[in-house]
Amino acid sequence: MIFYANGLKRKGETEKTFPSGKCYAVLHGKTSPCEFCSLHSSDSAQPEDTTIYELHGRTYATRTRETDWNGTPAYIKYVRDITEELEARKAKTRLEQYFQTAVKYLPGGMAVIRHDADGSIKPEYLSEGFSEMLDMSPEDAWAMYQESAFAGVHPDDQAFVQENLERCISEKREKYELEYRLQKGDGKYIWVKTKVSVIQGNGDCVRVYANYHDVTAEKKVKEQLRQQYQEQIYQHYQLAGPDALILGHCNITKNQILEIVDHTDSDLLSIFGSERENFFTGLGTLITDPAERELFYSKYLNEPSRRAYAAGDREVVMPCFIALPKQRAGKYVQFNVRLVETPDTGDITGILTVTDITKKAIRDKIFLMLSSTKHDLVADVDLLADQYEIVSGGDDNIPEKSGCYSERIRKVVKETLVKDRGEDGYVENMLDPTMMLERLKVQGSYSFIYSLHNAAGEIRTKKMTISAIDLRLGRVCIIRADVTDVLNAERKAKEELERALREAENASKVKSDFLSSMSHDIRTPMNAIVGMTTLALANLDNTDKLEDYLYKISVSSQHLLSLINDILDMSQIEQSKIHLNLQAIRIEELLGNISSIMTTQAESMGLCFNIETGVFRHSRFTGDALRIKQILINLLSNAFKFTLEGGTVTFRIEELGAENGERVRYRFTVQDTGIGISDKLLSRLFEPFNRSEKVSKVEGTGLGLSITKGLVDLMGGTIQVESKQGQGTKFEVELEFDALLEQEQQPRNVHVEVESGDLSGYHFLLVEDNEINSEILGELLQMWGATFTLVCNGLQAVNEFNQSEPETYDAIFMDIQMPVMNGYEATREIRKLAHPDAASIPIFAMTANAFAQDVRNALEAGMNAHISKPVEMDLLYSTVSKYLKKKTDPPHD
Repeated sequence: MIFYANGLKRKGETEKTFPSGKCYAVLHGKTSPCEFCSLHSSDSAQPEDTTIYELHGRTYATRTRETDWNGTPAYIKYVRDITEELEARKAKTRLEQYFQTAVKYLPGGMAVIRHDADGSIKPEYLSEGFSEMLDMSPEDAWAMYQESAFAGVHPDDQAFVQENLERCISEKREKYELEYRLQKGDGKYIWVKTKVSVIQGNGDCVRVYANYHDVTAEKKVKEQLRQQYQEQIYQHYQLAGPDALILGHCNITKNQILEIVDHTDSDLLSIFGSERENFFTGLGTLITDPAERELFYSKYLNEPSRRAYAAGDREVVMPCFIALPKQRAGKYVQFNVRLVETPDTGDITGILTVTDITKKAIRDKIFLMLSSTKHDLVADVDLLADQYEIVSGGDDNIPEKSGCYSERIRKVVKETLVKDRGEDGYVENMLDPTMMLERLKVQGSYSFIYSLHNAAGEIRTKKMTISAIDLRLGRVCIIRADVTDVLNAERKAKEELERALREAENASKVKSDFLSSMSHDIRTPMNAIVGMTTLALANLDNTDKLEDYLYKISVSSQHLLSLINDILDMSQIEQSKIHLNLQAIRIEELLGNISSIMTTQAESMGLCFNIETGVFRHSRFTGDALRIKQILINLLSNAFKFTLEGGTVTFRIEELGAENGERVRYRFTVQDTGIGISDKLLSRLFEPFNRSEKVSKVEGTGLGLSITKGLVDLMGGTIQVESKQGQGTKFEVELEFDALLEQEQQPRNVHVEVESGDLSGYHFLLVEDNEINSEILGELLQMWGATFTLVCNGLQAVNEFNQSEPETYDAIFMDIQMPVMNGYEATREIRKLAHPDAASIPIFAMTANAFAQDVRNALEAGMNAHISKPVEMDLLYSTVSKYLKKKTDPPHD
């Protein structure tokens, strides 16, 4: 029976009232108690319990309490609609699940860090991603960090991290980034970028959200880019040619000049200032032609430089004419600015080179004149300096090609003119510098005719044409033609023009190519190869001599190949980047190799070459054979070059006592009877590019002794030199190595036993676009009993392999640089094929690309091994044999 009830009141409704009666009848119009009612059952014994039930799509919570209603025992039943509350709770649960899932799979990791009033900073939460980033279990990560958020921070970074984290908290930063190192489970450290923000403040307690991202690989890449950038800047200053006038680099983004090297002695940086825009504006004022000046500004000021970089232009070049403040005459120059990105900041760096191209520009103008002019003599004359240079042709009876112009004219008048024709004063007047300048300012060019005696005593009639090249420089061109015989003059003019062009091309390359500076290092083994090849051809019937010559050719070829690899792999100037390749070495074999290379050169130079050896208690040791030979060959080559024909060079090797019984110490002495070294040069002998002016005609880079000293230092050795001019020079090098026991020694294998290879029954797919390379490899495979199919590019290889029956090919030799499709692409396509052998067939890279990166590229493309060209037969056979399946089937047809 209901004593009282108030109606359910929903939003927007009025409260209802109800009559007395049975609750199920009054409230719900039922004839029996509701199925969820607890009052009619034993559940009524628990009146304070809350019951949840659903009715008409709504959810209700009920609670019952016993009471006394005016003397009658009764129950008060509280009913509450909790439909919206349950929906809100479910939505909150879903959001929490979404958050936990997002946190779990978030790249890197996250943490919630608590900062208490006592100054302690501890984590309250560490995500699974955080522990995975550190290669730890969640338990281990929590054990490390639960007492302090800085527990795994690198000791050198802890103060930095704590200071910045406290600043973030004190300033209540929403965003803050830090980079520092965290310890991994194995004790090593990784670099992380941490983004932190204050997420909650409650009294004296502050919580911080931290998101972690592993940036170790990014840091390594940035460091590599930074080193490449510094190397580029270093090379810019160190390898500049002799014609460089101004070198420098600047920050275009920040409008700063970073460094200027001014070889013009004009003090341009002080004049124009260190702001880049002002400096380049000042450089533009040196350009005499207004149109060229405006073009310069449109190319090199900050805004056009930024536009050029954004458009992908990485080099801006412009030739023009300038007048320098402290120089009497101007110059033709070429401005070159290379645009590169600055590591870390992303700023644009401009690398500036201003090169003197006056000689080339003058010659180009002369050659333009010569294109339609007959001549037998062409001279470039500097009237301001009273100097001349014969560019083409000359006089048989006046051999000098350059010198004082006025002295040359006196010789022409006195020694060559036909005296009885009275032309002396006429010729002198026509070639007088003052008259030439005045006349050329008006006419641009003029000609005159005169007669002379040639070396044979014949009288020839000549036409002399004087032309202005650039009167700002006082430069004129004198062209003389023999008009006695027009046809002969035309023939000679063509020959002289071709000769002049060749000389100009050669002159433009002088001192500009660093690889040419390695010439004497490369020529030494090349001389042995050429000489031994000549001897081998002359002794084809003498097997013993032929075998010896071929061995020496092989040794010299390997040395030459090693030198070329070194030139390509690194800068010889920065010796600190050279790493020693340690291997077992026999001292007798090392000396034999050096003897094979140097003996032929000594004989060709007419020198007496002696090799003296002592008793070796230890004949085997571990060292870098290539670098040791490079040291000794550099010293011997220098001794040969600076010793006159008939002189003596002695190479002495002796074993010294080493303090450590497991070590061996050798002294290598190179002594010559050559021209010797001055005391002045001796004090800076090992500095790069130092050479005596008296031996300027001797070829070489000037780097040989610098490299030698660097290698000796790298090996922990010493090098000493004694020299007296006119008496000779002695170098002593002492090097110490780890000794090897004699029983470990192996006999020297002099010959390449090609016949030992047996690939009978194997069939290969050879992918090579070069006919000679394919012929060499094909012959080797056939010598070993194998057969092959040849295709010429990567696409053909993919199609041929895909159309072949299973087990047709035992392996693939893949060239890299080919038309249509290169070797990397072809290998990837083959590995993706549905062919049964696609995943397992061995693929070998056969390429002249021999850098470490090339090896990695080959392996990443899916190749099994990398074999560099030129091919070493033993290495080729051993590499291929390692991957081939044992052949039980009969050979391929």
